[in-house]
Amino acid sequence: MLARVALGALLETIGRLMAATSRVDPVLRSCITRDLVFEISTDDGVARHWQFDGAAHEVSSHAGGAPAPTSALRFADASVALRVLAGSSVASDAAVAAGQMRIDGSSTQALWFSGLVKRVLNLGRWGVPRQRLPGAYVAHDPHSRAASFITVEPPQHELDRPWRAAWQQRGKLAMVRVPAGTPAEVGSRPTTEAAPWGTQSAVSDQASHNVRYRDFLHTDPPAGRRPRVWP
Repeated sequence: MLARVALGALLETIGRLMAATSRVDPVLRSCITRDLVFEISTDDGVARHWQFDGAAHEVSSHAGGAPAPTSALRFADASVALRVLAGSSVASDAAVAAGQMRIDGSSTQALWFSGLVKRVLNLGRWGVPRQRLPGAYVAHDPHSRAASFITVEPPQHELDRPWRAAWQQRGKLAMVRVPAGTPAEVGSRPTTEAAPWGTQSAVSDQASHNVRYRDFLHTDPPAGRRPRVWP
């Protein structure tokens, strides 16, 4: 009788705390993403169920068993339930081996519910502060065991000269070339075949576009507007 009263009080405390926490804790709310009903009950008459609302990210707790729970954690009696809920994983393994605890429905949802309880009671891994991992690989170390798996290439200041397609595409990017120092040449558009790749003339195959861009920079502002100051 005493075990049943203690179990009922424990389940009610967990239910009220979880319902209140689901309204203020963003971490707990982010874990509630679907509608389901979870129940904890014993064969000697103690039962309580939790109803999760995925749209509102909240949970409500109610005394007694649910008409059709999505998943349920059932114990042989209240004393076994107290040992498992207040104990460690060793107690739950022993209860399962003895046939005193069973899961009706999804075992994944039972583990998920156990994580919510730990979050509410600040137990287990939820209560461990995050710390920087020791020995973080933040710079190349040729003596590290991971160095052989990391490809390191020297920095490049320009494209490879034989890479014709890359130079041809670069020649179309006036917004990149002109600020970088490539002169905006005046004249007709040169052909890409006549220009040696990797030279100034090769990367200026859109000279006419550059002229329009240069003229834009030096165009007088409309009346009533302040002139732009260009570097």
